[in-house]
Amino acid sequence: MDFVVSKVALSVCALILMGSVLGVFQGQNLLGQDDDLRDIAANFARLAESLLSQSSQALVAWEVPFSVWEEVIDIELGGDLVSVSSHEGFAVVQLSKAIHTWRWNGSGVNMTELRDLDSEAPELRVSSGTVIELAAILIPVENEQTTMLFARAA
Repeated sequence: MDFVVSKVALSVCALILMGSVLGVFQGQNLLGQDDDLRDIAANFARLAESLLSQSSQALVAWEVPFSVWEEVIDIELGGDLVSVSSHEGFAVVQLSKAIHTWRWNGSGVNMTELRDLDSEAPELRVSSGTVIELAAILIPVENEQTTMLFARAA
């Protein structure tokens, strides 16, 4: 009987040890996924900031990537925030200016109209494999040409 009890005790200890070791490795994997999501958010932010810094118009297409673990990620654009998430984690980057998701009609706007358009427009939410079109457009705001960045799913 003592032999059976000792074998059961050794088996339980082995399972506990294996679970703790796997838990440690799984935790490291999650940290790596957060790093991957931060890199994706930072890459998108660099592209957006480079378009915003120009005093000319430009149109760029950017495809939402999969994570390095081939998992689907989601990107949400709203205001001056870029949020990148998966079922394992998330990352958020703040831009120097807002990304607009409403359609410009070609006319100038004032600051009140701009705030209203931004508050009424939905955030853009897309997943891996979707192409986002980023358009830097010179728009007259309060009679002054301003570079504004617009995003839409292509």
